[in-house]
Amino acid sequence: MKPTDIVFLVHDVSRVGGISRRTLNTLNGSAGRDVRYWCFSARNAGGLERPDVTFIHDDKSVLDAALAALPPLTTVLVSANTVIRRFWDLSPHLTNYPLIHLHAGQITWFIQNNRLAGDIDFVQRYRAQAVIALTRADALVQRQMGLHGQDIVSPPCPQRDRNDYDPKINTRIGYVGRIDYPTKGTDQLLPIIREMRERKMDPMLVYTTDGKNSPDLPRFEASLQEFGLTNAVEIVKDCTDPGVIYRKLAFVLVPSRQESFGNVVTEALSHGVPVIATRYAPGPAEIIRDLDCGFLLDRFEPRSVLDRANLSLTQRRAMSEAAFARHRDFTLDAYYDALEDVVARAIDAKAAGVSLPVYPELAAVADPPAALLKRICPPPTDKRAKSKKDLRPKSFSRRLRRLMG
Repeated sequence: MKPTDIVFLVHDVSRVGGISRRTLNTLNGSAGRDVRYWCFSARNAGGLERPDVTFIHDDKSVLDAALAALPPLTTVLVSANTVIRRFWDLSPHLTNYPLIHLHAGQITWFIQNNRLAGDIDFVQRYRAQAVIALTRADALVQRQMGLHGQDIVSPPCPQRDRNDYDPKINTRIGYVGRIDYPTKGTDQLLPIIREMRERKMDPMLVYTTDGKNSPDLPRFEASLQEFGLTNAVEIVKDCTDPGVIYRKLAFVLVPSRQESFGNVVTEALSHGVPVIATRYAPGPAEIIRDLDCGFLLDRFEPRSVLDRANLSLTQRRAMSEAAFARHRDFTLDAYYDALEDVVARAIDAKAAGVSLPVYPELAAVADPPAALLKRICPPPTDKRAKSKKDLRPKSFSRRLRRLMG
């Protein structure tokens, strides 16, 4: 059955960030499509006003009214990461609609850093009619964990008609994004900034956000102060105009340790700015063609980064043209066609009662006492031992409590 409405569920679409920007880009480019695109945002800290966004404000009555205005048979909900949990708490009517889960973050990040990975009830309950991964690499990891049926849909990049990159003007090294050490790897910028000062280069340009969206910004600024690097970096907060952000940048640094896609990567390429990123973050590694539109590094070390950025004007101009050409592979039309195909199949799956698991069940989480018992006291092998009621040492309970913390 053909869809009529697609609704993106978001924590707060008014905040600066990857999911918010991706959602707004999708809404902005959807005019003229046969399908209507909407967003339900749980909060509105930024005071955004749009006719295609309903701000729920954690109010059950608002959510129920918004859902009631949409036809359940042809409306599909798209939930990124674990936002579905917040909406579930507000309304049971969500289960009436086909659901697509979007792995906006790497599956490994969820397992390593999200407490919900230990909520076995949530993991078992959360199923969707379709699951979208943003890269082949992340989909492969999911399949190795026993999850299946993923569709790979790369997010779109707003297309630009002209490459304004000028190697005589675009001369600065910069970073664009959140200051978040564990995932974005922004702690690795500090030694690069110091090396840039020693090489008498212009200060690094850092475009970032303030507040909760950049949890390690205070630590970052404190480290700059501690190591005497405040004059070696120029920090610009909460600038959202790509024309301003990229007009001076020669290279964008993406030191991410975990990155499911990388909106900044395609955005930089669309402005003709090459990108230097890590090879082990699946998103950038899949987007960037090494030595063509940027560089991929095994280790994000100062000398490796800055030596690669030290190119002639002719070399940088050629790399910029390759970067600009690469952004053409992420068009809005290709994205909408792929997404709407997944949406149509999700509607059919809902009608047929078919659903897919979203997150893996971890044995140590699902049944830790049994797992520990098997490791500490393997089951007896001889018949005589099996006849005994309890061969566990008397200290077993104490040891188990100690191991369980």
